[in-house]
Amino acid sequence: MWNRCARALASVTMALLLCPSLALAQKTSNNSEEGPPAVQIGDSIAGDRFFHGALMTKWAEDWVRIYTRGKGTLAVSDCEDAGAGLAFQRLAQMGKVDFNRLLILRTVCNFIVPATGVTPQQSLFGDTISDSSGTAYIPALESAYRVGSVVALELLNHPESAPKVSQ
Repeated sequence: MWNRCARALASVTMALLLCPSLALAQKTSNNSEEGPPAVQIGDSIAGDRFFHGALMTKWAEDWVRIYTRGKGTLAVSDCEDAGAGLAFQRLAQMGKVDFNRLLILRTVCNFIVPATGVTPQQSLFGDTISDSSGTAYIPALESAYRVGSVVALELLNHPESAPKVSQ
């Protein structure tokens, strides 16, 4: 679940414009009625099982509900981040890092549920948006920079707001 620092950092990035083209945002969003891409607070799931499409996303949503005792909402999948998190957790157990200071910024350029009218197969193997030739790859990188730079500056300018290092 979210700690105080993560919520504060999210609040300073909520108003950022992440994608300058609403047409691109609507093309890449799984629900164009939600508007353009934006900073959101949500929960993620990671595991050994790859999933894509509405049926497998239901599986993931159910597990997020179970793990968070009904308090979480699935926002994104993050298999790679789980490995980094586990590594930091083990380093924390050895006294090498403070796990509470781990912050992972994740941008999305391929949704776990494809846009309306696009099948999971087309989303994964057709004109994909998740690789460097896709329509949302560069905007996702730009969004990571826009949000990440604001977060980095906030932490540098207000170090007292960051979690304290355990001694």
